[in-house]
Amino acid sequence: MKLTRMNVFWLLGAVLLIGLSACKMDMEQEIWLKKNESGNAKITIHLNIPISLQEEDMGDLDLNKNNALSDLAEKAKTIKGVSVTRLDTETNHTDEDMNYIYTMEFTFKDITGLRETLCLCPDQGITLQKVKGGKALRLDSRQFAITQEGDEESMEYLSFIGMELKTIVHLPKKPKSIDETGTLDKKAKTATWNETIDKDWYELSEKPMQVTF
Repeated sequence: MKLTRMNVFWLLGAVLLIGLSACKMDMEQEIWLKKNESGNAKITIHLNIPISLQEEDMGDLDLNKNNALSDLAEKAKTIKGVSVTRLDTETNHTDEDMNYIYTMEFTFKDITGLRETLCLCPDQGITLQKVKGGKALRLDSRQFAITQEGDEESMEYLSFIGMELKTIVHLPKKPKSIDETGTLDKKAKTATWNETIDKDWYELSEKPMQVTF
């Protein structure tokens, strides 16, 4: 199933439509991996819009109704061993900002189910292999479905919009090492990567991340 603009880049397109060059979009993928390679995951998209944008300027755009993760959730429902446990939209507005939070949570029985849900290609993006003394988990954020590029016009505006991607993996045992782009918390058994999504980021064919444990 190919993801459509009703996902993240539908949201980006909507932001551009109402001229919000000062908005900010944070995306986070958090994975809890068990010893038997099953687990659960949570995807969150946080859209921040200056309160100075009045409701009438947004026209018919309904950021409460349209969940940017709805297509991904529909895809996940078709994958063997995957169960969507949460899909909702929340708001947390302040006197200065409008904040929309889109959340999807799901469980998976194996790495295949996790990969098929999070990645655009069912056989690329996430691998777990045995290595000397343990296992190596490798992820490629360029394969993540929520980071796939939109149309040419949307891509041109990426440098004016703050987009960040955080990937957190909770490991079943203490991590041993991580690539130079990530950080480890051995006590908490987590590996974390932070990336800025811009037009230059999309010029790379892959963005590999690896942790051994």
